[in-house]
Amino acid sequence: MENLSMDAIMGYVETYGVPLLKAILIYILGAWVIKKIIKAVRKMFAKGTYDESLQKFLVNLVSWGLKIFLIITVISTLGVETTSPAAVIAAAGLAVGLALQGSCPILQEESLL
Repeated sequence: MENLSMDAIMGYVETYGVPLLKAILIYILGAWVIKKIIKAVRKMFAKGTYDESLQKFLVNLVSWGLKIFLIITVISTLGVETTSPAAVIAAAGLAVGLALQGSCPILQEESLL
């Protein structure tokens, strides 16, 4: 193994260390914000007269959506191109939306009761 000079080590730290620290900080802060948002959404549903299964479904939907957004943000901070994963997630969202389009009136009636 060759001797690494201090300049080379600092170059590696600057190149890889700073984005890694930024990604870690974004993940920690994002996870904390997601917990607060989910807690607020649960409180909002607890005050309403929503069906318990609808509450769980919507809270999980919001939770997973925010977590996926956070993961894509962290990966983007590390310098990875995120265009393709974002397109795949958008296509999956479209597919789920089309699959649930017949169920939406049922969910609306359930939430209005």
